[in-house]
Amino acid sequence: MRNSESYSIVRRIKEGDKAAFREIFRLYYPSIHTFITGFTKDATLAEDIAQDVFMKVWIYRSSLDEEMPIRSYLFLLARRQICSWFRRKLTLQKHIVELSEQELESIIEDSNLTEATELQAIAEEIIANMPDKRRTVFVLSHGKGLSSDDIAEIMNISPRTVHKHLELATKTLRNKLKLLYK
Repeated sequence: MRNSESYSIVRRIKEGDKAAFREIFRLYYPSIHTFITGFTKDATLAEDIAQDVFMKVWIYRSSLDEEMPIRSYLFLLARRQICSWFRRKLTLQKHIVELSEQELESIIEDSNLTEATELQAIAEEIIANMPDKRRTVFVLSHGKGLSSDDIAEIMNISPRTVHKHLELATKTLRNKLKLLYK
């Protein structure tokens, strides 16, 4: 698209011309999507971010600069959205690393979080793949709320062994969740 056409289309979008918006979407969406995929290495995520870029163009169309080529503006927005995504990802990773056992449990059990069901399903899968004794100890402790002494008595093992199984189960859960959010 030539610069004069770019300025014209920006003016039309500023005026609320949906056809002009559809035109830039059709022209630039594939390259914006490819650009974002190059950074995120995830086509589905790139699709979401690319859609956010175009959504922002439409929402904030009245503040578009008619002197700036639309292609440059779209790539600038895409870079900003990618940076924002990486910041959120790093914050989440840092938070997961710093989670204590109680915090991890509260996140899994907190049904008010949007991602809680997904996180709980992932945690349940991780727990299901633990060695039998470790899984049993973890479930009795966190699922049933039994004390270490009660678990030791039920499983006919020492309380120290119960603590070790709980420590290993929590470490496994934390490490695998950390890997998922890298």
